[in-house]
Amino acid sequence: MKKLDPSPTTLPAGLAIAPVAATTSAYAASFTATQSADEHGTASIISLPVENLSGEKLGTVNSLVLDDSGKARIAVIGVRRQQGERSVAVPFAELTLRKKNGRRIAIIDATKDTLARAPKYVWSEKSTAQKLDVRVPPLTKKTKSAASG
Repeated sequence: MKKLDPSPTTLPAGLAIAPVAATTSAYAASFTATQSADEHGTASIISLPVENLSGEKLGTVNSLVLDDSGKARIAVIGVRRQQGERSVAVPFAELTLRKKNGRRIAIIDATKDTLARAPKYVWSEKSTAQKLDVRVPPLTKKTKSAASG
């Protein structure tokens, strides 16, 4: 906090204002100018390929779940399956971020089978569209032609 000058101020009529301890504050307590080597932006982690210790491709980091303090607690991984992709959540602390062949990957100590048997991750938080109750009407021939030109 920055302290204001406490010296008395003399007014033109010869009256003085007694010093008052006043402070001002910025909204943020501190600022950071650069990212440190051990910090990663969430955007740089989302979409990373996920492999196990044997180099087997398991899926992709689809999302990160943060706690109220802003720390990443869960990594939601899109696990590839024959029927498509399924979301599986693992503690973020179990991921290791490394470079492999010049690109970043996330590594987890798990097998394809372990992740295939893991429970599907279910979001309890609503998306913005769900919160706003946005409903997009299906396209009809009339709306398709209007949209195309």
